Amino acid sequence: MVCLALVFWFLIMNKVFVLLVLLVSSGVFAEWKDSSSVSVELISVWGKTGDALIQTNPKATITDLKCTDNYWLTLDKTDPGFQSIMAMLLAAQMSGKTITVRAEDDGVTKSYCRLARVITHK
Repeated sequence: MVCLALVFWFLIMNKVFVLLVLLVSSGVFAEWKDSSSVSVELISVWGKTGDALIQTNPKATITDLKCTDNYWLTLDKTDPGFQSIMAMLLAAQMSGKTITVRAEDDGVTKSYCRLARVITHK
């Protein structure tokens, strides 16, 4: 009886583990494109939400991504790296230095691409 209970418990835990792996890995395969040597052209912040829209020059490379709404990159205030990314964007804009930006597709057609990464250049 104990052996049967252990087998039943193992089967349930195995299914729970598989479901958790699927949930966690669903965002891992997001599509993205890097655009290097771009400057920060414009930063627009909504007062109501604190979210930001960023425009680069030249425009960020987002071809082949579903998020193709006018080449804007969006930065959500609730993103863990918001403060750091915003500081890097402002510093790059003020100094005129170029950066590399990563546009990430959230899978929603005709939405803004999410700004997922910023790399500064010397």
